[in-house]
Amino acid sequence: SKYDSDKPYSLNVPSYFPKPIIPADNPLTENKVLLGRMLFYDPILSLDSSVSCASCHEQQFAFGDNKALSKKVGHGSTKRNSSVLFNLAFTNSFFWDGRTNTLEATCLDALIDEQQFDIKFVKPRIEKRNEYKRLFGTVYKNENITEDQIIKALATFIRTMVSANSTLDKGKKEGDPEKYLSVAARKGKTLFENEDADCFHCHGGSNNW
Repeated sequence: SKYDSDKPYSLNVPSYFPKPIIPADNPLTENKVLLGRMLFYDPILSLDSSVSCASCHEQQFAFGDNKALSKKVGHGSTKRNSSVLFNLAFTNSFFWDGRTNTLEATCLDALIDEQQFDIKFVKPRIEKRNEYKRLFGTVYKNENITEDQIIKALATFIRTMVSANSTLDKGKKEGDPEKYLSVAARKGKTLFENEDADCFHCHGGSNNW
């Protein structure tokens, strides 16, 4: 084959985590993760090549934004704060309003809204870059770069953002979630999980072990 082989990517998930949600038509592979990472940090996907996914989802802020609203293409702003991206492989409800139920649909929604993504403009730019052409060929076994391929690569990269090394996680691994928590943190956990503070009704599910 004129394309290099693409090996499966092994997602390192703790035993106490739920099973990751990985669509049958978008398996994790090493080169697809690499391709998705390149696209995530590249403003090439935006209408005027000015905004990348990483512009609103910075690693130092848990792949979120430290500003209330993020800048969009055309100098506009998002309507809500940019959500953090870690541990999204374990959920099927995205955005603050839960309007999408797959990570692929979420990526497309965000690209169109924040970056004014349009495959007609993006495809010619990508085809001029040899590294992109090689990776798209390796991952998808053809040279016809499509919107679907871009979205699947981005979703694949985001699924690898697993956060599992907090103080709470360390206790979980040993069967005692509160083992390494401070007194104040234990009190906070109790408040979080009961009706007094009422946090858990909105902040529940797979990202709050």
